[in-house]
Amino acid sequence: MVFKKKVKDEFKTVVIIIGAILSCIAPFFHIVFPIVPDTVAAIEYKIEHSETYKPLFEKELILAKEEAKVMGFNSTRKFWYAIGKSITMFYFSFVIMLSLRSIGDKYMRKALQVSSIILMTIAVYFITWALWAAGDFPKTYYYIIIGVISILSTWMSFSLIQHFSRVQLMVKRLLDYIIIQIDDKYIPKDKKEAYLKDYMEQIKKL
Repeated sequence: MVFKKKVKDEFKTVVIIIGAILSCIAPFFHIVFPIVPDTVAAIEYKIEHSETYKPLFEKELILAKEEAKVMGFNSTRKFWYAIGKSITMFYFSFVIMLSLRSIGDKYMRKALQVSSIILMTIAVYFITWALWAAGDFPKTYYYIIIGVISILSTWMSFSLIQHFSRVQLMVKRLLDYIIIQIDDKYIPKDKKEAYLKDYMEQIKKL
């Protein structure tokens, strides 16, 4: 049982590390490919330096541009430029989701959970868009995703407000305890003045 858990933890660690490397490479992977595909650039060079066979080369250029397309994009470079950032966003939204167990405050945990869902939703939307060979999505899809993200963002904002309100309340209660309770219960009368002076000096340093 312990061995299985160890293997599972090690596998999870390896997956996270590999995912981190790939997700950090993804937004920059497009630079590996040329701005203009080599086959297209070669034919464009022929057209530029030839007058006799120019019409023939122009037909070849149209075919070369079609062959160079990847998932509807004009080149592999443009395809990776479009999908790379979404892959990174998806990975880090997954990391946030995995980290939720370590967050003690329920409101902050909820805010991070919703943030993760927002990032993952946007990432999946644009990864699907990049792989959508038929072209751009209908406008209706954009309106739907805008509505979903707006609702989730409102939910996240509400959770954050609750978290900060709770933190402020905790600080207030702690200060009330330090100022009133400790002063009344534990500070001798002859040392109250010194305690108050020291306390005010510490407050000024904040």
